[in-house]
Amino acid sequence: IGVLDALSGAEAYVEAYVGATALSEQVQRLATGASSLRRRLAVRMREKQHLSLAELARRLGVSKPRAQQLIS
Repeated sequence: IGVLDALSGAEAYVEAYVGATALSEQVQRLATGASSLRRRLAVRMREKQHLSLAELARRLGVSKPRAQQLIS
């Protein structure tokens, strides 16, 4: 990633550290948002298509316990 290369090669270490921290926080927010979206989509899919847990798991390509975890 170009941003990571730029930050790791920076001579202004404090500014690079602050930038890396901000990047880390943004990535965490994106990951949290993506997880929430996946959960909502799995719940919606199961409800709208009247899927059993096993069928939901099959369609998502995950195990039944993972499907249960996604919708809980």
